[in-house]
Amino acid sequence: MSDIIDDSWSRVDSMVKVTGQAFYTADLSLPGMLYGKILGSPHAHARIKRVNLEKAKRFPGVHAVMTGKDFPYLHGECIIDIPFMRFRGQR
Repeated sequence: MSDIIDDSWSRVDSMVKVTGQAFYTADLSLPGMLYGKILGSPHAHARIKRVNLEKAKRFPGVHAVMTGKDFPYLHGECIIDIPFMRFRGQR
């Protein structure tokens, strides 16, 4: 155990990260690639009564509209109970 105390460790990717040369998934751009955008409510504690999906689908450049009903899957590290699509503040 005393062999690793005060020993210097460096990451393999540290130089490309600190010099800005690292390539991330967000840097990827492919022909015909679509981008997602999340539209949230401007009201922090409002109760959403309805969502006009047809109006959103007609917006220029929109290829698809998704809600939590379209993506009912759960995830989590220990307990699989967190919806992938959830609103900010949801527990």
